Amino acid sequence: MNGDMYSLFRRRDAGRLSEFMERNSETGKLKVQASLAGGTIPVEGVKIVIYKDFEDGRWVFFDGQTDSSGIVDNITLPAPPYKEPTIENVAGPHATYTMRAEKSGFTPMVRPVNIYSGLRTLQPVDFITQEGGR
Repeated sequence: MNGDMYSLFRRRDAGRLSEFMERNSETGKLKVQASLAGGTIPVEGVKIVIYKDFEDGRWVFFDGQTDSSGIVDNITLPAPPYKEPTIENVAGPHATYTMRAEKSGFTPMVRPVNIYSGLRTLQPVDFITQEGGR
């Protein structure tokens, strides 16, 4: 996604942190797996930041690093209560966060992550070195 898409995404979800927390009274889990070579080589020590921008500022929900397997797991994040998916909302209700993954020598990645109540979302991060190789 380009910068313009992220700007639209942030504006659509803008509001206050307190309002967001009221709407997202349940939780979901996130597992991030950082790797090279299409997922075959784990990357240890990747800084993972999960945040959301609000009218009243940025709120960081998680700030940590991947382990020797390239994984950080059991990140608990607020999510809206579960409802059956509908034709209009096939994915069902979810909270969208921004994830930033960075490590020296690699191109940083920023992408949206959807969190669903009672579910674990797997977010792969396939790094590209700053020289352009995988």
